[in-house]
Amino acid sequence: LIFLIWFKILSKITWVAEFLSFQALLNECSANTTNYSSRETRQLKKELYKNLASENIENLEIIIDYLADLKIFDYKQKYDSLINNKENILIFKTAYNIVMQSINANNIIQAVESSSKMIFTLKAYSLSTNEIEKVETDINTSISDILKNYKNQLMNRITLQTDFDKLPIMMTYPEQMSHLWNNLIYNSIQAIENKGEIKITTKNTDNKIIVTISDSGKGIAENIKDKIFEPFFTTKGSGEGIGLGLDICKRILDNHNGKIYFETAENEYTHFYVEFLK
Repeated sequence: LIFLIWFKILSKITWVAEFLSFQALLNECSANTTNYSSRETRQLKKELYKNLASENIENLEIIIDYLADLKIFDYKQKYDSLINNKENILIFKTAYNIVMQSINANNIIQAVESSSKMIFTLKAYSLSTNEIEKVETDINTSISDILKNYKNQLMNRITLQTDFDKLPIMMTYPEQMSHLWNNLIYNSIQAIENKGEIKITTKNTDNKIIVTISDSGKGIAENIKDKIFEPFFTTKGSGEGIGLGLDICKRILDNHNGKIYFETAENEYTHFYVEFLK
């Protein structure tokens, strides 16, 4: 389908400059994540019309509608060859269709990922696994394996520090351990809105193993500190979480003679501590 669309466009755009302009248009639209209100859109369309009204462009009002749909308001003559093409309606309609296909595809991918996370969470909440007996587990390795799943997110905007002590082998349900570290690391990543740091340490003491997961996010507000372990309590937006992550962590640790608690302050580091008795 995309090939046919491109073929149709190339049959109308005969010059290399026009092809490059069309490609630049698609790139600009794909990179533009700005959201405009209806009022802002109307005002920007008026300004765009004023800028182009003297250019004697065919189908000007229709083209401006397409430019608005594509969020192209900062007009700098770079798309003159497309706008003045006798097939300008077809060109901008096709650009709009390609961009919308890309947006729809991304929305589908996000919906699938969201559904997968929900299924993963609900499975963990029921603690439904095939694990009948505990097995020997290296906690440091268990945490490192989960960190691999978040490699791209951590590299892009988050500095990760790890300081792993030499730990004794523990008897655990490894799938439940994976759920535990996944939930805590995911929460730390979500707490950091832009750039920040996550630090994970493990410590071996005389009678316990202590894992600390710290993040430089926005912290936990005072009025919700007592609620964060409650089932279905969440501060995330719709579709981002169902509020079971920390409750699952607590239930998993009940199965492993462990406990979880935290220290936090708004706009300062948040530290989650996981303790296992030896």
